[in-house]
Amino acid sequence: MGAQSAFFGPLKYSILPDHLEEKDLIGANALVEAGTFLAILLGTILGGILILRDGGVVMISSCIFLAALAGWSASRKIPKAPARDPSLKVNYNIVTETWKLASRVRENKDVFLAIMGISWFWLVGFTFLAQFPVYASDVLGADEGVVTLFLTVFSIGIAFGSLLCNKLLKGEVSGVLVPFALTGMTVSIFAFWFATPLSPMADALIGITAFLQQVRGWLILAGLMAVSVFGGMYIVPLYAIMQAWSEDSHRSRTIAVNNIMNALFMVAGAVLTMFALKLNMRIQDVFLVLAVFNIPVGFLVRRIVNHRRKEKGLPC
Repeated sequence: MGAQSAFFGPLKYSILPDHLEEKDLIGANALVEAGTFLAILLGTILGGILILRDGGVVMISSCIFLAALAGWSASRKIPKAPARDPSLKVNYNIVTETWKLASRVRENKDVFLAIMGISWFWLVGFTFLAQFPVYASDVLGADEGVVTLFLTVFSIGIAFGSLLCNKLLKGEVSGVLVPFALTGMTVSIFAFWFATPLSPMADALIGITAFLQQVRGWLILAGLMAVSVFGGMYIVPLYAIMQAWSEDSHRSRTIAVNNIMNALFMVAGAVLTMFALKLNMRIQDVFLVLAVFNIPVGFLVRRIVNHRRKEKGLPC
């Protein structure tokens, strides 16, 4: 499945400009991001329910097989897209080829900055998703039902933010919303941290009902929803920029570099979180550190906006 994803990831994004006009890329990426997070949510909930039943492994395996079959059937309906570089020779030396691809991508500063911005989003998003169980049980004193609630709110927020971004940009491939969205993420993480209690909300693990009976519970959910909505608004333009502003003949390879960087950033986030927890840092303070680092990242991605506005003769 990992090998399949290594092929599917670059293809699903790079094929969009082959079949769509540039004005449709923002909307297409919004649907891809919304669908991705809602699918993660559905799979997580369904997997959690089925694994506890008799024969749960068989049922989950069957669901995965049926989902793969449905995906394959849908893929048969995709129109053919000719290769942009039919003469391409595959270099099977992974290390040298990865370095060569990354070096070429760095030559296009806008695309490279977009990749860095996307990778930072996945570091932040992966850290939140991975730490929800610890945050719920150790910090809030809540059970797995509240964890599922967090996943639901986060996924719906990303989906809503992605679709809202399409409405606001009206199809224009632009990074103008990216600094605003990142600022919104930063403020929302601060609010999420501020709403977090210093001690568990009860002596025993509480469920969704007890959690929602407390005002603090609603404040935490509001902060989390805001983080994810701004996250959706942040990520969609960056994907569209990467697709529209990269060379046609190197688009898939550019997106492959993006996937590699995403993976590296997520691993780095996991390692740094592990060390932070080893040093007895509270998980909510790890989230706070991410909010602080959002600030220099905001200045980085703002360069994309300024560069394009200079090219058009507009004030920055």
